Amino acid sequence: MITSIYPISDLRRQTREILERIEADEKVFITRNGRCIAVLLSMDTYNGIILEETKPRISKEVREVEKEIRLGPSGKEVRKGERHLSKHQN
Repeated sequence: MITSIYPISDLRRQTREILERIEADEKVFITRNGRCIAVLLSMDTYNGIILEETKPRISKEVREVEKEIRLGPSGKEVRKGERHLSKHQN
């Protein structure tokens, strides 16, 4: 992945060019007074980062829900073919 660095003044003047670079999957760093203040990413790159960060949490939540379904509200294993009433059903 290509990386570009622009001072904030260029962001104001070259918005279209910078957005085209981002759409081409470049990471763009924005600086002010020589210090990086922001990173601009394409949505695809951002979504990939978010997905990788949330995979462990999502996997854990899925396992917990699967266990709750398997055990039922009583906390006892539900045999195949049996149904259990949800905590929310009467």
